[in-house]
Amino acid sequence: MIKFENGSFKIETKNTMYLINVLDSKHLSHVYYGKRIEYDNISDLTPKFDFEQGSATSYSKESKPFSLGKALLEVATFGKGDYREPSLHLEMEDGSRVSDFLFKSYKILNDKKQMDGLPSLNGPCTTLLISLVDEVIGVEIVLEYNSFYEENVITRNMKIINGSKQEIVIDKAMSMNIDFYDSDYELMTLDGAWIRERHINLRNAFGITKIDSKKGVSSADHNPFIAIKRKETNEFSGDVYGFSLVYSGNFEINVEVSPHNLLRVMLGINSFDFKWRLKKGEIFQTPEVVLTYSSDGLNGMSTNFHEAIQKK
Repeated sequence: MIKFENGSFKIETKNTMYLINVLDSKHLSHVYYGKRIEYDNISDLTPKFDFEQGSATSYSKESKPFSLGKALLEVATFGKGDYREPSLHLEMEDGSRVSDFLFKSYKILNDKKQMDGLPSLNGPCTTLLISLVDEVIGVEIVLEYNSFYEENVITRNMKIINGSKQEIVIDKAMSMNIDFYDSDYELMTLDGAWIRERHINLRNAFGITKIDSKKGVSSADHNPFIAIKRKETNEFSGDVYGFSLVYSGNFEINVEVSPHNLLRVMLGINSFDFKWRLKKGEIFQTPEVVLTYSSDGLNGMSTNFHEAIQKK
């Protein structure tokens, strides 16, 4: 179930809720992901920018307290005040690498289109398409969210549409970016090597933690999956978020905790040595990421993934 009310989007499954807000600046802000909650006004859940902070870069002269470096974003680019890892990085013909994508429009659909040449979850779902545009460079991106209600999973991907008069180079295009206001989580990864794959590793994350593959396949070294969980979370109780990239080639997963303890998670095609030339009128489609949240521990997270994948 997906709704748009008063400039905000609500994506629901049977037990979870994902909230997105369109800020006054027209950036797309992540607000909340977790168990279903009641709230009066989405602004009560949104971080406030009441004063200009030291060493922060203001977004504009007209809104000095507002900085993208402290915002919780659904897509992140470099060059306008956000110094964290970007989820999208483009290069124009004049050498500029600054982009700024602002909300344009949305669509809510009662089905999901197949992703040409890429695997994805299928079955009954509701789809949200959000269009963001950088009017200066003439490029549009479409963020896609699919709510699989009964399975308590949401899938995400991004499409880049070159509507400009020039060829652009995609240096980095993550399938999804999500920012959390709280960084008090343990990072779980599945790592190993040939014939001893998928050993569970837990660590605290500060700065940037990255797992990837440059082998042309996802490989046995690191599985294209992570989870972030509360330290007290066990097999059957506690909060945990799972993220799985539906892609078997070179991949990259970044988990970053900023000096202000904001947590950023992104998954997608590996940006190492990646330069995709996108000609005028062409479209680039990123792979799909499956997200789930459970308050019933690691077993609840695993059950959500199993039900979603086995039914599709």
